[in-house]
Amino acid sequence: MEILIAEDDPTLRAFLETAARDEGYDTVAVGSGDEAVGCIARRKFDVVLTDVRLPGKNGLEVLKEARRRDPHCEVIVMSAFATVEMAVEAMKEGACDFLQKPFTNETVESLLERIARRLKSEKTALAAARAEQTEIVGLEKGLREVNDLIERVAPSDSSVLLLGESGVGKELIAREIHRRSPRAAARLVSLHISAIPSHLVEAELFGHEKGAFTGAMKSREGLLELADGGTIFLDEIGDLAPEIQVKLLRFLQERSFRRVGGNREIHVDVRILAATHRDLARDVEERRFRRDLYYRLNVVPIHIPPLRERTEDIPELVAYFLRKYSISSRPVTDVSPRVLETYLRYPWPGNVRELENVISRAAILSRGPLLEEPFLDGESPNVNASLPEWFPGSPLPDFLEEIERGALKKALDISKGNKAEAARLLGVKRTTFVEKLNRYGIK
Repeated sequence: MEILIAEDDPTLRAFLETAARDEGYDTVAVGSGDEAVGCIARRKFDVVLTDVRLPGKNGLEVLKEARRRDPHCEVIVMSAFATVEMAVEAMKEGACDFLQKPFTNETVESLLERIARRLKSEKTALAAARAEQTEIVGLEKGLREVNDLIERVAPSDSSVLLLGESGVGKELIAREIHRRSPRAAARLVSLHISAIPSHLVEAELFGHEKGAFTGAMKSREGLLELADGGTIFLDEIGDLAPEIQVKLLRFLQERSFRRVGGNREIHVDVRILAATHRDLARDVEERRFRRDLYYRLNVVPIHIPPLRERTEDIPELVAYFLRKYSISSRPVTDVSPRVLETYLRYPWPGNVRELENVISRAAILSRGPLLEEPFLDGESPNVNASLPEWFPGSPLPDFLEEIERGALKKALDISKGNKAEAARLLGVKRTTFVEKLNRYGIK
């Protein structure tokens, strides 16, 4: 652990430096605020211990500079003239602790040991998160340029705007950016703006105080507070109402906000990732989206190409989804050349999400380990290609019922008993699905 000590009293500075070195920490000690800021500019420190009253820049200025350079830097502020107001101001600026002089050697050692344990735990969690296998297929092929951008932007705290059609995997890209970032050990929180009523978005994002509106029976943290130290992903940012755009812009400028119905300023350290399928630049020109907010979000734009422009990824995606959705009792392990050719020629208007839906249905309806029908949306399977041996002696209604009964059971198996998900896989309403289960006596 690397520590910077900023203290103008030579005796106390030597005492703190000795205490830190005795514990095995790499330590630099300086006697002024200007020297401290210079050290911070040249080198990364895990911990900064600073007095409030220093020659040159004061301790709060050192604190601000340390946190600006590295939001994960732990800053401890010391003072012999401590007041409640001073401590509150230090904490608002991001100090992790406030020490009133005089203090003992044990106090300093205990505080540094606690920080060291936390940093070690965070680094272990970060390494584990980075070691996890990515969920994205195609990073070495059709998404190679996207992967290069992820690699460059992930280590920073810059806002990223993910652009692309619905179904291309914008949320997966957001997860990958977070996974490779220094914030990977903290939370990634998502808000799907188009999925909730616009009048609830403000409370969901910023939280609310008790009594802020009808039904607010108690105070509640918003997603920005929950994401403190981590990342928030704002999906379909183009659907954000104008009045919420103003409040989000203020947060991006000040890095603080107030809950709905509250007066207290809340400071959080959150990275913003946003996504949209809309042409935001055109929305700005047509005054549907704030220009200043657009520039704040569009620091690094990443365009994710539609599936029809990266057909080289389709074979790998098909194999991935077959492994994901094939049931253990009757796995589908391969695709016929004819079906694969159909997939390569199909335009995939719903992109990867549509392909996933098609393969999940095919895994249920295929009659053997080789997928011989494409099962595209709106297309009926070719029953003649997979008729059972007993068909000639079976009446047509019995045969069709057998197919339907089998499909219902497979859908339930794939969805682990979730009827809504099983109905989605078969492309029917949940009520229709339940009626069929009851008719066939399937539980």
